[in-house]
Amino acid sequence: MTVADVGRVGAALEAAPGSYVLVLRCTTPTSIVVGRRGHLDFAPGWYLYVGSALGPGGVRARLGRHLRGGGRCRWHVDYLRARMAVAGAWVAYSATNAEHDWAVALGGHPGLRMIDGVGASDCRCASHLFHACRRPRLARFAAALAARGAPPPRFEWRLRD
Repeated sequence: MTVADVGRVGAALEAAPGSYVLVLRCTTPTSIVVGRRGHLDFAPGWYLYVGSALGPGGVRARLGRHLRGGGRCRWHVDYLRARMAVAGAWVAYSATNAEHDWAVALGGHPGLRMIDGVGASDCRCASHLFHACRRPRLARFAAALAARGAPPPRFEWRLRD
């Protein structure tokens, strides 16, 4: 991701609270030390990380941090971000945290494999990280959320494949 990409995407994001799915791309088999989880092996493919940004700066600040990379690893996704490319994000703006509903919906989504315990150390969800062999599509995710009565993402940005 270039500096221009970060600036363009950051300008499109609101400094409002919300939930998001960060879409990451892994092109080669990779082993990553993910905080206290230790070494985890990641197959090539697409990784969906579910998060929320309810604090100061909202979605713009949180996704901006993920896009820029670098800095201290605070969340599991920071370890992944250091070794995987950001490919896009799905966003919903709301003061209500939808991250857990979204993680449950992704966990039941065909074609996705849950990466146990990653990104969910502060909640009861089994995981907030999912792997797909093919690039996931927002429309399918939104349909799964609608079936659960959960709020769907309202905004998507993506980089070229």
